[in-house]
Amino acid sequence: MAMKGDLPQNWAFFRAQYENYEIATSLDKKDEAVRIATLMSVMGRECFRIYQHIDMSGEDRKDIAKVLDALQKHFEPTRNVIYERFKFNTCVQEQGETIDQYITKLKQMAATYCKFEQLENELIRDRLVLGAKDSSAKARMLREPNLDIQKAIDMCRNSEIANAQWKTMNNELDGVAAVNYTSNEKKSGGSKKKEGLNKNNGRTKEYFKESCKYCGGKHKRDKKQCPAYGETCNNCKKKHHFARVCKQKVKKDVHAIMEEQSSDESL
Repeated sequence: MAMKGDLPQNWAFFRAQYENYEIATSLDKKDEAVRIATLMSVMGRECFRIYQHIDMSGEDRKDIAKVLDALQKHFEPTRNVIYERFKFNTCVQEQGETIDQYITKLKQMAATYCKFEQLENELIRDRLVLGAKDSSAKARMLREPNLDIQKAIDMCRNSEIANAQWKTMNNELDGVAAVNYTSNEKKSGGSKKKEGLNKNNGRTKEYFKESCKYCGGKHKRDKKQCPAYGETCNNCKKKHHFARVCKQKVKKDVHAIMEEQSSDESL
């Protein structure tokens, strides 16, 4: 028996397994001493130590049913039914938990501690509608006028399977699209790279990477956006450019430098 975690739940699981083992091996038809010795052998060291210190008479220790009941009383103290029902009514399907795991947890809580009796299936159904993660399955269950626990379970299972299949299909379609895109790119020689792309207020605009040869600034690749468009150069008196980028001015500057160098050499 596992001695870590939820001990009452561990004991309930161990006892159910052991009783099934007795039936499967016909141990339940053998002498009480053999049955008790077998139980002591399989329960584990820590559980056996607990059994040794349980307050029982010598006669009771010879009765397998009384031994099991004494251990159950030790591991499962009296529980507060109101609190156990509170835990049941706030139990939701956790991240990564399958619908079958969630249903098993609800059934175990309802059968073991909550004492719902005849209302057990209806309350498990209600908790399934409220606590399942799949909102689409919950909506379908609410639309069903005669929803019983089996219909609720089937709807949740079918929805979980469909969602998993749809996810797989989407992944495969994405893979096919990626292959087709790569193939088309190779056929077209690769996508053409646009130069000078910047983002401004969420919109993509095309800009000069280098300064505009007409105004010297940077702006959208459109002559109407150029501040020099329509203006007259103060240097050469021609239109559509500024003096600071005027080619004639550059030539004059070069000639002036050359003349200065010549005069220096003559000196």
